[in-house]
Amino acid sequence: MPRVRVRRRWFDLVILLSPTLLACSQDAATQHPSGGQRAGAAGAAAGGAAGAATGSGNGGGAAADSGGGTAGANGGGIAGANGGGIAGANGGGTAGANGGGTAGAGSSGGAGGGNAAGASGTGGATTGAGGAASGGSGAAGARGAAGTRCTSMNAVFHSSGDQTQCNSSGQGDPNGQHNFSNTWDVYDNMWNCTANCTPSNTSCQTLAPESIYVCSTSSWYVTSAQWSQGGAVMTFPGVQYNFSSGKGTAISNYTSMASTFTEVSPHVGIYEMTYDVWVNGIGWDAPGHTEFMVWVDNFGQTPLGGKPMLTKQSVGGGTYDVWYYSYSGGNQVISFVADTNFSSGTVDLMSFFKYSMNKGWLASNAAIDQIGFGPEIVSTQTPPNADSGTNATFFVDDFTLTCSPSCP
Repeated sequence: MPRVRVRRRWFDLVILLSPTLLACSQDAATQHPSGGQRAGAAGAAAGGAAGAATGSGNGGGAAADSGGGTAGANGGGIAGANGGGIAGANGGGTAGANGGGTAGAGSSGGAGGGNAAGASGTGGATTGAGGAASGGSGAAGARGAAGTRCTSMNAVFHSSGDQTQCNSSGQGDPNGQHNFSNTWDVYDNMWNCTANCTPSNTSCQTLAPESIYVCSTSSWYVTSAQWSQGGAVMTFPGVQYNFSSGKGTAISNYTSMASTFTEVSPHVGIYEMTYDVWVNGIGWDAPGHTEFMVWVDNFGQTPLGGKPMLTKQSVGGGTYDVWYYSYSGGNQVISFVADTNFSSGTVDLMSFFKYSMNKGWLASNAAIDQIGFGPEIVSTQTPPNADSGTNATFFVDDFTLTCSPSCP
């Protein structure tokens, strides 16, 4: 169904409406394999696992379906399709994107345990909860090692956008949305787009090139080259889950709602990795909407609101500064900014909703429409105010959403 996306900038508020189709990908109860979610013999060889699929006695345990997790009180297990590393109680390591992980202490370090991290010099996503022990005294291991990262070679979808496409279509990447189902999609939302704008015109925003590669809703990456234009957010590529196909579902229907993520960002320019949740409607085009954000990894960005309304607030097991901004029509933006950046972990979304209800910012009957996750990109410049952006890459190596009762 057609929905409305809205432009915003953090220092000056600029609103621009452009039509978008909000549809999505995988069913919340059935997460498709991605990134490091395929355990197998190749991972066992790369990581030097004790047991290739299942173990016995003091050896490895079974691999976890969602991340290549392993077991074994004294032994390692297996990793992802191309990832090494082990996860035994006496010495698990983390896997690289396409290579071995680092060796753990103890005798359970695999033959490949001392290898350097894989591509891009970063470890793969540590997805999965660990495999269950399958024999003897083997205890279940911790979170398993990750496998392959999304690449241009294994992507199921690719799209690119720039100012030229904005001039002709009014959207920087008009073909940048890939739907996996009626609820899940990944969307290269190059929304801050002014047709026929030129870099010399400071009254409008000019988009630089950006490309997205998608393997699944929990494994994708984007390369962008934006430059700073008055502090405006230029693009927001992200994974999106639409509740009831974007029609909304009462938050009170759920007893719990949590998400896991793993991301690797470039630490150049200005951006934040964030959850972006729309409540009581999507976009700033109608009254009564709430944009609800949880910033997990902030690099030089400032939320709307001028200054934090509250600081050092304990929410969902973490500490956050809370920024609040309201504007005409009863619309509001609530931003929770982590005191300490983290690039992977679990976010208890229900705790943030209940906190906001207790503050009177959300009504008890508020309806959740959409949950997104990705980087809000202001610029990729070094230094941030240079005259042009340079290519920088943002990886999402894991993303899950779990509701009780199950997400619709």
